[in-house]
Amino acid sequence: VELGSFDPEEWVTNVEVDGAMAVAVGAFGTIGALWTVDLSDPAAPVELGRLEHTQWQPSGIAINNHRAYVGCSRLGLTVVDLADPTQPQWVGFTAGPDTAAGVAISRGFAYLADHGRGLWVYDIESGDLPIEVAVAAPNTPFGDVTIRDDHLIAVGRDGMRVFDLASPASPVLIHRTRTLDEPLG
Repeated sequence: VELGSFDPEEWVTNVEVDGAMAVAVGAFGTIGALWTVDLSDPAAPVELGRLEHTQWQPSGIAINNHRAYVGCSRLGLTVVDLADPTQPQWVGFTAGPDTAAGVAISRGFAYLADHGRGLWVYDIESGDLPIEVAVAAPNTPFGDVTIRDDHLIAVGRDGMRVFDLASPASPVLIHRTRTLDEPLG
């Protein structure tokens, strides 16, 4: 049963919920956008703020400490300050993969899936912008990532891989499952 809806008139590709706020990302043509949405009344979601950028094609998002970490084609991992949800502020981006997709965060690190160049690992506690610390499974196409406990699960065209995050800066592959078709992230 649908309680309410939010229609930004653009293509929303992903959403993350943080308390009573949703943060959605998407694109329309060459303009990418991030929306903050008040969910305190689920029957009547209200747009709080929006940030648009040309050449920004956001696909994945994770939130940590009032910041959105967004996987973007063309720009890699971008960072948006959400301290004031009515005015999301562009912080910057890392010079990383150009086909970035899903993002997950755990214990001070962001993990960015890339459609063509593996799983990128960033330290997100050492400054305003993430610092690249590793690339796991280079040249492996990943479309999305998620984390449960100390394990990261990455999916892509050739199946699913599970990484041990006991050492968060150095994911270790512990399991691989191949599939015939690309999973939908």
